Amino acid sequence: MKIHKIKNLYTNSQKEITQTIFTIKNPYNRKKAKIIVTWETPITDYQISEYKSKNRKRFNNYQRNLYVDKILKDISLLKK
Repeated sequence: MKIHKIKNLYTNSQKEITQTIFTIKNPYNRKKAKIIVTWETPITDYQISEYKSKNRKRFNNYQRNLYVDKILKDISLLKK
């Protein structure tokens, strides 16, 4: 499985991310699923924008480490 797309859901102030939707794709049969993660403590927009400016839309190990270090409050899986 490979992360195909990431979408961050913000608070009303648009400065903190409370949820992230990871769209993952199986490279063999092209089936997709969405993983919805609710964060225990919100991620600041500054942390995310810093990675976006460096890596454009590519998801690399530095950005993965940012998400790995955060504590999850809830996780859901939606199949397509």
